[in-house]
Amino acid sequence: MKHIHSFESFLNESSDPDKRKALNYKPAVQITNNIKKQFPNEIDTLILLENNFVIYIEHIEIKKEYRNKGVLRKIFNLLFQYADKTNKIVSLYPDDQYGTDRYDLEIIYRKFGFEYNMDYKNDSRFGDEDMLRYPI
Repeated sequence: MKHIHSFESFLNESSDPDKRKALNYKPAVQITNNIKKQFPNEIDTLILLENNFVIYIEHIEIKKEYRNKGVLRKIFNLLFQYADKTNKIVSLYPDDQYGTDRYDLEIIYRKFGFEYNMDYKNDSRFGDEDMLRYPI
């Protein structure tokens, strides 16, 4: 299992680093630090990026011993509060490269209000298979 632990390695190892650079993503330092501060032991990997209109979840992984204990729900609650306050879309791409089946990821993310772009608003700024959660 390959882990990406920093923004720089994300840009270098991403499947499409030129696209990420073109969108002018920067590390989402404020919300990342806030989440890590509240969950110092539970998170294995957290890479959040943002620009003027979106927060992109590049990688989020909860340590095995903390899974199925509501940690992801609490993290998403903090993230959504920040996104709503800053009027930003939360975007992710459900990727099974880290071991969880893509269909299972889709079910999990839909429970948190994410919808596929192609099924929802078909926002041209995102790919069809990106999942989006718009600010409330």
